[in-house]
Amino acid sequence: MEAFGLDYVKIGWHLLNFVILLAILSKFVFPKVTAMLDERAARIRESMARAEETKRAQLEMEEQRRQILDEARREAAAIYERARETGAAYAEQLRREAEEAANAIRARAEADAVAIRTQALADARRTLADLAIEAAERVIRESLDGPRQRQLVEQFLTTAPSPDGGR
Repeated sequence: MEAFGLDYVKIGWHLLNFVILLAILSKFVFPKVTAMLDERAARIRESMARAEETKRAQLEMEEQRRQILDEARREAAAIYERARETGAAYAEQLRREAEEAANAIRARAEADAVAIRTQALADARRTLADLAIEAAERVIRESLDGPRQRQLVEQFLTTAPSPDGGR
């Protein structure tokens, strides 16, 4: 093969150097590189497992957050409904109390009106009785004929005080 420029001795030495280099590399370097690659692969697997666990924990926390929010919404709706019912009951109670107070005021006003009317009628009766007595006294003091008595009564009625206090 010398025609191609090949020297078998040099090729043998190169081959022997390559085998020795390969043996040294596989004895000292490759195990360290392999261990380093295995360690790196283990760290990557561990990181992936932690990432998967973190993702799972995040999903669980998101679900818990949703459940807590749903529960809070239900509680808020229940509180709102109770407050609305309490407010309606309180408003109804206030309406009833106001109605009762108005009825009591109305009853007192009617009773006062009846009392005032009764008092006014009694005053009018007393005044009328007084007028009648005075008219009778004048008629009796002056024994006069019929036209003169009528004239005196009419004159007295026009000059007598009215039942409301005026003339």
